[in-house]
Amino acid sequence: MAPKAKFTRAQLQQAALVLVDEQGLDALSMRTLAGALGTGPMTLYNYVKDRDELDARVVEAVLAEVKPPRPRDDWQADVRAIVEATWRTVRR
Repeated sequence: MAPKAKFTRAQLQQAALVLVDEQGLDALSMRTLAGALGTGPMTLYNYVKDRDELDARVVEAVLAEVKPPRPRDDWQADVRAIVEATWRTVRR
């Protein structure tokens, strides 16, 4: 039987987002995220394959916060509204 995971996917994503919000995207690394979680960098490789996958998890967490507007009868206006909602979320 595999050992119980120390962190959830959501915990990793939240810690990474906090780190990026406070220190900027350049500050995000396996080492800094591990420090924020109170563990060693090698522990994170049980959750993500590499830095690219870590980045993908951060993007996934940000996009999950996008609140798409209600659809209208104009598909072009809908696309614009979705893009604007995404942009506002990323900028936040």
